[in-house]
Amino acid sequence: MDPNSILARFPPQITVRASDGPRFYARDPGLDAQIGMRDPRRPVAVYREEGKGAPVVPTARVFVLCREAQTVAECREEIEGAGFEIERVPKSAPHGAWLIARSGEAIDAIVALELLAQIEQLAVVQPELVGELEKR
Repeated sequence: MDPNSILARFPPQITVRASDGPRFYARDPGLDAQIGMRDPRRPVAVYREEGKGAPVVPTARVFVLCREAQTVAECREEIEGAGFEIERVPKSAPHGAWLIARSGEAIDAIVALELLAQIEQLAVVQPELVGELEKR
């Protein structure tokens, strides 16, 4: 597939539903990266958090937290319907889970974020965004 057509599918903005409120990431049209679980040569859009500026790259993973007194297992069907598999549920937190796009591609995870955000049981829908490590 043509790299430009893959990049064109990435939305201009990502809205992250985090525990401390929404965060917005805008696409940096001048940058792209190559990352992929199945094909590491696949191009991926680069985003910057509004007001922060550090470049980040989405992966095929998304972290979710359910609302109080609910577990991820209770909304498995809706999660799978959105195109994700439950990759890992922390033993200490059955109300949270790492999901992975069924395709293993970042573009599919990012495009389907809105579907996850529509699942009422999910309080947090946060894509895995990786950036450069900072030395302390």
